[in-house]
Amino acid sequence: MATGGGVISALAQGFLDGGAEFAVHYPGWHSHEIYDELVMGSLKRKALLVKMGMALNEKVAYQLAFGASLSGSRSVVIMKNYGLNVAADPFLNSHLTGVNAGLVLVVTDDMDVEGSQGCQDSRFYRNFHGGLWLEPTSLNQAYEMALRSFQWSEEVDLPVVVRLTNDHFKWRGWCAEPAQASEATDQVQGSKKLSKIEASKYVVHPKTWKPHRDRLEAKLRRVQDLVDGWLKIDPSVLAGGKRLRVQVGACQGTPADAEDEEILKVATVSTYPLPSQLMASVSSFHEVEVEESGAPYALNLLQAGQAGLGTVQIRKVLRSEPDHSDRVIVWDGLEKLFSALATIQPRHVVADLGQSTQESKGVVTSCLCLGSAVAVAWGVAFGSAGRDYPFCISGDASLLHGGGRSLLDDAVSCAESQSIGLCIVVIDNGGSASTGGQMVSSCLHAHLPSFAESVLYADTSEGEFLALFRRCASERRFALIHLQV
Repeated sequence: MATGGGVISALAQGFLDGGAEFAVHYPGWHSHEIYDELVMGSLKRKALLVKMGMALNEKVAYQLAFGASLSGSRSVVIMKNYGLNVAADPFLNSHLTGVNAGLVLVVTDDMDVEGSQGCQDSRFYRNFHGGLWLEPTSLNQAYEMALRSFQWSEEVDLPVVVRLTNDHFKWRGWCAEPAQASEATDQVQGSKKLSKIEASKYVVHPKTWKPHRDRLEAKLRRVQDLVDGWLKIDPSVLAGGKRLRVQVGACQGTPADAEDEEILKVATVSTYPLPSQLMASVSSFHEVEVEESGAPYALNLLQAGQAGLGTVQIRKVLRSEPDHSDRVIVWDGLEKLFSALATIQPRHVVADLGQSTQESKGVVTSCLCLGSAVAVAWGVAFGSAGRDYPFCISGDASLLHGGGRSLLDDAVSCAESQSIGLCIVVIDNGGSASTGGQMVSSCLHAHLPSFAESVLYADTSEGEFLALFRRCASERRFALIHLQV
């Protein structure tokens, strides 16, 4: 049997064959595509997969998956690299508590900034509590990693992370199911369902931090043993010589110089921690070069392992850094609204991250991150003691991501008590438009106070928007506009 095309299909097939029972995501660069493939695959095979869909934010998504793991369901949660910032608190703490049924996080690391706000390498989160991170080197390995990931998570009592970079999504073709996959599927299908939850194990508290620390050290030793037992590098490659190239994950495309081909040995790795076999062999070479996507993370691990052991030179293979900034779409979908703001020329127009951030009139003055616009605009108004009257442009998914009704209630209360004003425009388009139109999991109307003014974009002229914004600014009031598009 073969799985569908590309790494997305290989992972989805592997997760389903490995016994995935619960899936949740937050949309982002390719992350929602993996979730969609999982859902379609489960429907085709009539697999028992609880499909949570899009969570309110990445923190909620991870917490849902962790809870499902506690219940005994093998769970996968999918998000992009910047989403892991939002989920960092529960993600890191779950390394201390451990898991019940297998828990897998798929993080899409957009190192070429094709569809993200910047270049951020998620691997540095591993510096806090270690863990088992996987970065497949082929479609077949992507399938096998997904297949075994729940079982590995249960064996080491940690969440397992699958990291995907830009090169992974360039893979084409079909993934042939390994010959041993049917046997492996039988071995990994049974979920770990505890009849009784060990309370102290899953409680993060000052009273439990020392036992958690001690257990974590033991778990990390099991992780290293698992890596060393699964990933074998040809001993002849590591036997020593002049140059060794370590290729990480999907980075296998930089050719060696013709004159060096005979003296260059290549080792391909796909796990963090790196195999002990590799770490012990580095000192046998005069030079070691590391080819990886993102920051010099694997390189730093190799250098740390060689500290004080010799004079081997370890350097990074330079890779081209494509610039995709010229492909960014300048959006004119709400031109009447932004034209009105351009006429007023407010000092602060704070936007959430989305398709409206780069709008055709260039009036947006600040955008910190997804879900931040309301709080940032509120801070502008409060910090200036009412001197500035900021305008805030958010969206339905962005507002819910940042706090929803609770955030609005706090902002209203502060505005009334401090006599400050701001204008919040919430674009209601029924979902996360910039990542594929996923429906938000909560009704926006339920998160808006009764004083919100509802405006239908199609029925409102630029002049009417201008009059509305001028009135809000002149009255210096807290205005909330529900813009239906």
